Amino acid sequence: MSRSPLDLDDLVEHWTLLPDELDLIVRRHEATRLVFAAWLKFYTRHGRFPRGRSELHDHAVAFMARQLKVSAGDIGLVEWDGRTAERHRAAIRGYLGFRECSTADADKLTAWLAAEVAGQERRFDLVRQELLAEFRRGRIEPPADGRIERMVRSALHQAEKELCARVHGRLPADVLARLEELAGADDDGPSLLATIKAVPGSVSLDSMLAEIEKLRAVRAVGVPAAALANVAPKVLAGWRARAMVEAPSHLARHTPQLRVTLLAALLRLREREITDALVELLIATVHRIDARAQRKNVAEGWNGGNQVLFYGKGGDIATNRHDEQELSVACLHVLQAAVAYVNTLLVQDILAEPAWPHTLTPEDWRGLTPLFWTHVAPYGEAKLNMAKRLELRTELAAAPAPVGPAAPAGFGQL
Repeated sequence: MSRSPLDLDDLVEHWTLLPDELDLIVRRHEATRLVFAAWLKFYTRHGRFPRGRSELHDHAVAFMARQLKVSAGDIGLVEWDGRTAERHRAAIRGYLGFRECSTADADKLTAWLAAEVAGQERRFDLVRQELLAEFRRGRIEPPADGRIERMVRSALHQAEKELCARVHGRLPADVLARLEELAGADDDGPSLLATIKAVPGSVSLDSMLAEIEKLRAVRAVGVPAAALANVAPKVLAGWRARAMVEAPSHLARHTPQLRVTLLAALLRLREREITDALVELLIATVHRIDARAQRKNVAEGWNGGNQVLFYGKGGDIATNRHDEQELSVACLHVLQAAVAYVNTLLVQDILAEPAWPHTLTPEDWRGLTPLFWTHVAPYGEAKLNMAKRLELRTELAAAPAPVGPAAPAGFGQL
């Protein structure tokens, strides 16, 4: 325990002997009263007996000695083992309403820990804290540290085993086969698993194409999101971290349930990470092309440089490199589709209000169509999916349609 001095507030709050406690203490032999009082107050605070003299603060011992009008040195004259010590411990347990931990208690608490805690939290120290708190709530004296550690490890193992069995049971047979094939690669040399684990390269068209292929490979395995439903994010992150550092030969040593669970978690999280990396690469590439174009125009003339923002106001793309032109057009297609998508959502949201169907005529509905294409540059087009509606606000979408002139079929749908 910390040997920093205890202030008066701590001493008064935790080490003051109450009248009913004094009545219990004075029944002991005078030589053992101080150690009995120290054990009693320590147990009251921590739910267990001190492991040794070092856990009792000298200031707390001196404070209780003054209350009992005995010497603080008396605590060192009493043996902590033996029949007298056992009688003291039994009396303190009985007074506070605690009992020793039995084998049945340990089994029950381990099962509770596996079901309620270890499935959500995998860090050993935090799971141990929850177990000790449950001991205190149940007024059970915790066993020795070694047994506590075994209980925590057993609960963590049981929880992981149950989670892996659940995930394995949710995966289709063809997905299980592809995951096993993914784990069967050699440790040395290139493999699909190594490619999926690899970090993206520097900003370039090649890096973007490599990330696209990586994303296709992850999606081709086809791990469904439902397989990992109700699994805590911390647990998923832990599985992903394990799968990232383990070679195929290490994965082969696991049970099939654990092996496919680790790989399923890896693929689901890597899909998100690769998608984010693609977005970052796209943004960085656009910025790089923009900066290069601006530097070129500044070299030609300050006024000319001020006329250009990525692609020229006259409709010319500000680069002569073929690969950058292709990437520029691809980026503009994405932006155009996004503009059309957002415009559609905004109009859809407004027209879902009850007043509009009573106000707009069929000609008005037809006149809204150009709104979707406002500010879209002529480098491509985003196709409207007339068979699917975009639900912007579910509460409005779920409401019954008001009586009035109906909107044209398929209006405002991407």
